[in-house]
Order: sequence, then C-alpha cells, then structure tokens
Amino acid sequence: MDLTARSNDELLKAVRQRIDADATGVIDAAALAEAAHVRESELRSALRVQTGLSPRQFVLHHRLDAVHQALRLHDGDIINTAQAWGFVHLQRFTDAYASQHGETPAETIARRTSDRARSTHDPTPRREMRRTTSCPSCGHPVALLSAGVWGSDRAASVIACTACGYTGSAQRSALATGGLEHTKGFPVPEGDH
Repeated sequence: MDLTARSNDELLKAVRQRIDADATGVIDAAALAEAAHVRESELRSALRVQTGLSPRQFVLHHRLDAVHQALRLHDGDIINTAQAWGFVHLQRFTDAYASQHGETPAETIARRTSDRARSTHDPTPRREMRRTTSCPSCGHPVALLSAGVWGSDRAASVIACTACGYTGSAQRSALATGGLEHTKGFPVPEGDH
C-alpha cells in the first residue's frame, strides 16, 4: 500500500479507532497494522514520519491524551479514568501524564475546576448587583437583588417591593433578554433586601 498523505490520515484514524476499541488491552504493532490494513513495517514507518513515535509510544500517547481529555471535560476521578484507559500503576501513569501534558492529573482537574469557576463566576458582589423592574403586584419600581446562586444562567434574583410588600424571584436569563420571568413569591430573609 502506498502511504500518501490521505492514506496516512486514514491509517492514523484506523489506529486510533483500534486503540479506542480496546482501551485497557495490550495492543502491539501487529494488531495496529492489521487494523490499518498495512504491513507492520509500513505502520512503523508511517507512525515515525507522521508522529515521531513508535507504535508502542503512539498507543501510550493516545491513551494519555484520552485521559487528559476526560479529566478536562468530565467530572471523573483520576483513578477510575486512568484505569478505564488501561493504566494500573498510578505513579507511572502520573509521571507519563505529567511528562506529556506538563501538569499532573490533579493539576488538570484543579485547572478545570478553576476554569469553570472563572467562566461562570459573576464578579459583581451580591449586594451590588442591582437591576430595576416593576413590581408584578403593584407596578412600583423595584430593585432586583441577587439571590446568590452563582454559576447558572438561570440563577434567581429577588424582587422586594417596599410599596406593597411583595417578595418574589425573577430569573436572570429572562433579565438578559429584557424580559422578566416571575416565579412564586417567597419571604426574603432579613438582611437580604
């Protein structure tokens, strides 16, 4: 088989699919070559040219990338995620992971958590978040106070009308579009209005 650029991409795709199909198994060069429908020597040559890795290194590299993706995007724990990709010796796994990704698996999770918090955190202090609307009960202008539910685009804001005594909540997502979605009124705890 002549390994052109197109067929090299197809070869890499077939090799990755073979690794994904047996995430915990021992996969040698012969199994990868069979999956890609090439001779083992062609596989070794193509992997060396395309990635600079041997078949064994490519399997390790792909599995470490898969664990990295899982830890970055999903709420899985390190041990179960590593074991799901065939890593049984956790210190060796951690060392290889850190070597490849420049951080330990725990640092990846910490970064994921901090990135999520940063992207969903409303930097406005709770008492400072004020928008105005009219009271649904009497029409009097009222301020909206955050109910303190951070990280959700449907976080509730509190409406407290001093004219008629109405208390209730409004959804922040409706406020962003200019509308106001009221939910059932509830008492506002002392000090929150």
